[in-house]
Amino acid sequence: MANELELINEVENLGKFATSDHSLLWKINVGKEEASTKVIRYDYNNMDLNGIREELRSCNWDEDMNGNVNESWALFKRRLLDLQHKYVPIVRVQGEKWRKEIWLTHKAVKTIKIKYKEYRKYG
Repeated sequence: MANELELINEVENLGKFATSDHSLLWKINVGKEEASTKVIRYDYNNMDLNGIREELRSCNWDEDMNGNVNESWALFKRRLLDLQHKYVPIVRVQGEKWRKEIWLTHKAVKTIKIKYKEYRKYG
């Protein structure tokens, strides 16, 4: 189903299924949903750690963190996100080619597959 109301032109109720209390809906789309298969992730292995350290050292933390806790946290978080965008490269991964998280090793994936295989024998 579309999550944007302007993409749906008409929804028609076609009635209930013969053996169920669920209804069958028919939708007609006006717009086209963008189906993106690209996943964007940050490549922390290749980040510029020295650049991040230099910018964090150049901040005047005593002056910036003199407000209340929520304001200080918002400022700190905004700075970290800005540094992430500036110094951490982005990796673009195409759809189904990406099967595991970056931090998950191939040995761990193999172990998980073995676990699921063994579980299916008894489940």
